[in-house]
Parts: sequence; C-alpha cells; structure tokens
Amino acid sequence: MTNQEILNSDELSLPKIRTNDNFVEFATTVINDYLNIIKQFDREENIFIEKNWNSIDFLCGKLVKSIEEYYNGYISKSFDLFSQGIEEIKKFL
Repeated sequence: MTNQEILNSDELSLPKIRTNDNFVEFATTVINDYLNIIKQFDREENIFIEKNWNSIDFLCGKLVKSIEEYYNGYISKSFDLFSQGIEEIKKFL
C-alpha cells in the first residue's frame, strides 16, 4: 500500500460513522485500526512514526482508557487520563 493509499484509507478518513451501539467498543476499534494502518507508511513518514511510536501508542492507550472511564461515570479520572495522553504529545503540537 502506498502512502497516498494509506492517507485515503477508510481508517484515516473522517468523519466516522458509528456502526456499533457500544461507543467504547467502536472508539477502541477506530483507534486500533488507526494504529495498525499508520505502521504501513514508508519512507520519511515511517521514520517519524517509528521514532515516536511510544508517544503515539501512549496517547492512543490513554484515549481508550479515558473513554472507558467516562462511560463508567468517572469523569475526573477520564479527564486525567486524557490530559496524560495530551501531555505526552505536547512537543508535537
């Protein structure tokens, strides 16, 4: 798959249309699909992703946990997890 095909893939297209009644499962699937597709980039894009994989994976993990905690009713914990994920990627923003 070329970089152009990856950029045009369903995994990276927005907006997403939820096909699952369970939002946590839907969001987890979207995030996991994203992680899997970005591993396929080549050349400079791949070098950046490999170099920063820990930060990317950390953010995505915190997003999933944040959504889970929100739906469990722990809004404050959800926000803290989200903040931890954003803090990890602040240097890129």
